[in-house]
Amino acid sequence: MTDERKQALRQLLQEAVANLEIRPYGGFEGLSITPDEYKWHLKRAWTSYSENSLWIVNHFTVDISGEIRSKFLEFIKVELDAFIHEDKILSASIFVFSHDMGRTGHKRNQTDGDSLNSFLQQLLKIAIFCGIERASSDFEKCTKKIGSSFQSVVLLTGITSAAEIPVFDGVHLIPLPNSTRDLPRCWGGLPNPNRDLYKKTLLVIDYSVFPIFHSPFLPAATGTNWEDKWDMQKARFRFEVKSREFSNFNETDFHEKFCQALSLACNSAVQIDTAWSYMAEDELFNINHDRLSTSFERPSSANSMTIKKSEIDESKRLYEKLINLNLNVARKLQIPIDRWIKSKTSKTAVDKIVDLGIALEAIYLSDISEKTELSFRLRLRAAWFLGKDKAHRQELMKDFSKIYEWRSKVVHTGKLPNRTRKTPFTWQEIAKFTEKGQDLCRDSIMKILEDGKFPDYEYWKNLILGEESS
Repeated sequence: MTDERKQALRQLLQEAVANLEIRPYGGFEGLSITPDEYKWHLKRAWTSYSENSLWIVNHFTVDISGEIRSKFLEFIKVELDAFIHEDKILSASIFVFSHDMGRTGHKRNQTDGDSLNSFLQQLLKIAIFCGIERASSDFEKCTKKIGSSFQSVVLLTGITSAAEIPVFDGVHLIPLPNSTRDLPRCWGGLPNPNRDLYKKTLLVIDYSVFPIFHSPFLPAATGTNWEDKWDMQKARFRFEVKSREFSNFNETDFHEKFCQALSLACNSAVQIDTAWSYMAEDELFNINHDRLSTSFERPSSANSMTIKKSEIDESKRLYEKLINLNLNVARKLQIPIDRWIKSKTSKTAVDKIVDLGIALEAIYLSDISEKTELSFRLRLRAAWFLGKDKAHRQELMKDFSKIYEWRSKVVHTGKLPNRTRKTPFTWQEIAKFTEKGQDLCRDSIMKILEDGKFPDYEYWKNLILGEESS
């Protein structure tokens, strides 16, 4: 842009801000607020999490009309001609807000681009929030192909953090405050932010996207169905994790493996409650689209621990172990890890014992086809696998025998066994033994991770005969 055109843009912005019109939409046409009230709510919503101000911003739009609107739209058409087709511009934001969630929830015509009026409205919001110079500068940058940033955010259950913790380069844990007034800005990207914050934290991954705008016209997509067109349009934008610590980064796989690593390191069920994407509200390409989130609706652990740096370091070490496992070992270890984590979130002792039984059978009995002497084989193998000496192995034999006895009773009757015919175990005794079973299951998983191999029939035979060290 020439200096003359830059000055013309500033003049247009000044006139527009002086003649703002605030209009309700989405079924709220009977409401009205003044431009000054809108400005106040916009600044509040864009600087901190404010549910009321966010509602105002999401249900009222800023606009201009008459000659100034016509002049401004014509200016946009001239300067952004390379990104415009039939008065529409394709923003990367539609793909950011569906990041790692596919096409779900979006309308078929959204790959045709956004109206120039939507672009103008976002530019006016930036002028209100950041000032005319910032809005002018952002517009000028958009005349060239530039990139920008956004974040992938997940709400984790099972751990909390006292302060923000860098995990990897570009990946960090962010604590959740006690009050909604102090929530981080990225919380505003959640479509339904009215969620329980207790005993939870955020895992945030920084991303870059390039470019932020394209022309919606794609000759190769002509005549294709909307799903294929979506994929073709998305492929024109490059999404990359900012961290230099990953190669061939797959977010879904990272979330799964790192949550497993956190769970094992912290001895807690760390799971994803909700996932969404966030970009700063004052990004020019943040043209309003449906905000999508994925809710996993998993039962969360009753216990949550405050994670320390030592546990972060251990989580990173275990994550490296998990991603570098032989594929066959990783496949076999999936059920034990999943069931061990599930035992941490199951609401009843009966369910916990069932989960532990499945996990331990997957570790110690997966090679056995004939279903005989299962209890004996499980406790013998487990004792030799985990035992440090004869006394320790004898103790483990008793523990695993009791676990399998409880598991069999639950499977066949739906109830836990009693201490005697007439005396049940107390809930404290049940909780203590269940926790011990969980710890033994975790020890078994950790040993397989450290060894990097999953025990098979030959391994068990050699171990018990003394030809293999535990």
